[in-house]
Amino acid sequence: MDVADGRVVYSPADLSTYADCAYRALRRLDVATGRVRAPAAAGDALRDRIRERAREHELFVLDGYRERYGDGVLSLDGAPNVPHRAALTQRTLEALASGAEVIHRPHLASGQLYAVADFLVRYGDRWQLVESRFAHRVKTSGRIEIGALAQLLIALEVPIEVDALVHLGNRTSVAVPIIEVLPEAGMVRADFEADLAAALADGPVAWGTPGLRICGWCAPCREAAYLARDVRTVAGLRMEDRAPLLGAGISTIDQLAAADGAVDGLDPQRLSDLRAQARLQVRALPPGAERDPSLAGAVAFEVADAAPIEQLPRASEGDLFFDFESDPLWRASDDDSIDGLEYLFGLWVPARTDEEFVSFWAHNRAEERRALIRFMQFVEAAIARDPALHIYHYSSYEPTVLARVAQRHDTAVDQVAQLIDGGFFVDLLPVVRGSLRTSQDGFGLKKIEPLYMGDEARDGTVQTAAASVVGYQDYVELRDAGRLSEAAAVLAGIEDYNRYDCLSTYRLRNWLLSLVDLPSR
Repeated sequence: MDVADGRVVYSPADLSTYADCAYRALRRLDVATGRVRAPAAAGDALRDRIRERAREHELFVLDGYRERYGDGVLSLDGAPNVPHRAALTQRTLEALASGAEVIHRPHLASGQLYAVADFLVRYGDRWQLVESRFAHRVKTSGRIEIGALAQLLIALEVPIEVDALVHLGNRTSVAVPIIEVLPEAGMVRADFEADLAAALADGPVAWGTPGLRICGWCAPCREAAYLARDVRTVAGLRMEDRAPLLGAGISTIDQLAAADGAVDGLDPQRLSDLRAQARLQVRALPPGAERDPSLAGAVAFEVADAAPIEQLPRASEGDLFFDFESDPLWRASDDDSIDGLEYLFGLWVPARTDEEFVSFWAHNRAEERRALIRFMQFVEAAIARDPALHIYHYSSYEPTVLARVAQRHDTAVDQVAQLIDGGFFVDLLPVVRGSLRTSQDGFGLKKIEPLYMGDEARDGTVQTAAASVVGYQDYVELRDAGRLSEAAAVLAGIEDYNRYDCLSTYRLRNWLLSLVDLPSR
C-alpha cells in the first residue's frame, strides 16, 4: 500500500488483510502516509524462510511451463513502483496480444487496485489466471486475492477462463470458480475503499474506535491491546466475550478486575472467571507496567479448581515425558512438495539412572520410519516393565502427529492407536487450563515455566518452536554444503531445546501434583 497525490493504491494482499483485520490494514495506511512511524523491523526468520520457499515454489511452477511451452513463456520483470504501474500494465496487455502462451508476473492496475499475478495461461481465445500458493489448501485470504485479480482482468477487458487454477505446495492443483470469488472480493473491496477514504480524512486509526473490526491476534492488535490494557489481554478471554464487556462500559483489564454486577450477554460463571483472571493479571501487571516493565511483579497463580489435577493418574516409576520437533517446510531432495518431517522424537525418562533424555532422530523419510519403529519399541519395552506408566505431553500435538507418522509409513498404526485408545497419553495443557489461573496472558508452556522451573531458565540458542524450524532448515543447508561441524552445532542446539521441553513437562507434572493440597498461592 502507498499513497501518491492523495490517492491510495493497494494490493490484493492489502485487501485480504483488511478482510481479516481492519485495524491492521488501516495501520498500514497510517504508515504509508507517514502519520505514524513504521514499527521497528522485527526479525522473523521463519516468515523469511516461508517466503523463500514460496518463491522457489513459484519458480518450480514456472519451470514446468517452460518445459511445456518453451519460448512461448514470457516473464515480465519490473518493480511495482508508482511511476511505472501504468507502463507495466500496458506491457502486460501487449504481451497478451503477442502470441505468448504463458505470461509470468503480469502487472495489472485499475482504479486504486494494483497487483502482480503469478501467471496467465492461454486457452484458445481466453486466459486462465494461475496462482502458486506454498500451502496445502486455498485459504479465505487466497480466495479474496484471486477475486481481486479477476476483477482487474475484467476491468482491463482480458477474457478469462471461468476457473482460476492454484498450484499448491503439496503438488496438487485446485480450481477456484471465478463466479464465487468475484462477489467475495467485491464486497470487501467496497468496504475497504470506503474506510480508506474515511481514514484519510479523519486521521490515524485509533485503537478502541467504535465499530472498528479487529482480529485480536495480529502483532499490531496485540501491541495496541497491551498498551491500552484492553480486556482482550485477559487470558482465556475470547473475542465474543469482548463485545458484551465493551457494551457494559468495561474496556480495560483494570475495569474488569474492579467490576461487579452482571453483564448482558455473558454467562455469570464465565464473567466471574474472567474477573478473577483479570484481578490476578492486574496484581502482577499494575497500571503503568505496560510501559515500564520494572513495575511488573512476579508471576502469580491460583488453583481455581483442583479437580483436573486430582484426576491425573498416580505417578508411576516408568512415566515418560514426550515432545516432538518437526519441520513443516521440509521436502525430500527428489520431491519439491511440502509434507513436513518429524525429525526428533524426544523423551524424558526419569527411571533411567544414567542419561534421562532419550532422542530418536530422522533426517529423511526412511529415517523417520526407523525413528518411529525405535520410539515404539522403546515405549513398548517401558510398558512391559511398568504397565502403569503414562506418556505425558503438553497439547494434543504429540499423539496426533505420532498417529499421522504411523499412517504415513503404514507402520505401527495399530500399536499407536492402542496407546491412544488405551489412555496412555496424558495431555497436561487442559489440566493447566482447567485448574489454574496465572498472571500470564496465556497458557503456553514457556509462559508458565517461571512457576516451577526455578532458576533453570531457558538459555540455549533455540528458544521457540519457530526457531527450531529455522534451525533445522539451517542444519540441512549447512550439511548439504559440507559444513558438518557447524551443522552438528545447530543440531546440538535443537536437541537442548527439545531436552528442556521434555524436562519442563516432567517438572510441570510433578508441580501440579504438589498443588493438590494448596488452594492458592
